[in-house]
Amino acid sequence: MGFGKGEVHMQRVLDMLNRKLYSGYFDYPEWNIGLTKGHHEPIISFETFCRIQDKLHGRAKVPARHDISHDFPLRGFVTCDCCGVPMKSCWTQGRSGKYPYYLCQTKGCEQYGKSIKRDYLEDEFVRLLKELTPSDTLVGMVDNMLDQLSKLKSGDIVERRKELQNQILLIERKVEQFLDRIAAADSAILITSYERQIKTLEEQRLVLQERIQKCGEFDSTVTETARTAFQFFAKPYHRWVSGDISVKRLVLKTTFARPLAYDRKEGYRTAALSLPFSLFREFSDSESEVVPLVGLEPTHLAVLHFECSASTNSTTGALFFARADYVPTEQFLLVFSKIGRSL
Repeated sequence: MGFGKGEVHMQRVLDMLNRKLYSGYFDYPEWNIGLTKGHHEPIISFETFCRIQDKLHGRAKVPARHDISHDFPLRGFVTCDCCGVPMKSCWTQGRSGKYPYYLCQTKGCEQYGKSIKRDYLEDEFVRLLKELTPSDTLVGMVDNMLDQLSKLKSGDIVERRKELQNQILLIERKVEQFLDRIAAADSAILITSYERQIKTLEEQRLVLQERIQKCGEFDSTVTETARTAFQFFAKPYHRWVSGDISVKRLVLKTTFARPLAYDRKEGYRTAALSLPFSLFREFSDSESEVVPLVGLEPTHLAVLHFECSASTNSTTGALFFARADYVPTEQFLLVFSKIGRSL
């Protein structure tokens, strides 16, 4: 296995990831032992085990290239507007020293070999980040909104538990139907097929039971991590100019949905923003009439259009625009929470 030499072979790792025993359950088809809950302490939840199986036997994501150097933080992210290929970077020797440049090196492109001074391209990027920085008023209002969404989410737990219990009842009915079919079947092929489907349903039931146990109370850390992420989003410019290369990469990842296209004459093209910054822009640009939070359907708040008003802020705390573009409460809250856990 290679442990004596300080090595762990890939097959050993795969064997460990495929061991159901670590999730608190076991089975042994050779002895007709189906999925059974063990008496030992699980290392991971059964739901996590199932997710690992999906990853191992499903379609894996190709890891992103790490080709952004400390000297050129935008390398690999800024693309040539002419050909769409990420720009390269280099140091050029001059009379007084070395000079940094970005350039397109795609053969056949009209901009092939034409360089752009690093400071010029990166200064334009910094100005773009300044434009994307939300106002202090908006920061305060969205922070208030996160609290409102957290309270609404905590109120959904009882309803969520009932929904999961109903799903379990439905699975149990299906299992009973298959058991009846097995009792009436005289074909070994049919019986094997029914047993396989019962096993799948039992696994689904275990996952649902684990989810019921986890939804006993609202996880308050969701709000805190969401706030951590929002504080990061609130100051993209300051994070960029004061952070190291890892922070700069994080700014790029969390601010933009796609790489930035750059034209030598016209500068950066219209940026495709990530969901949080798209929401910020919607909030800032909207001119719609506002309506108070109270009265909106709890699980689908109209949060895409948001505005602060001195005359109404003191009474409602958070105002939302009423229109058809809805973002689910859980999704909006977890957008910030999920990224906050990675900061």
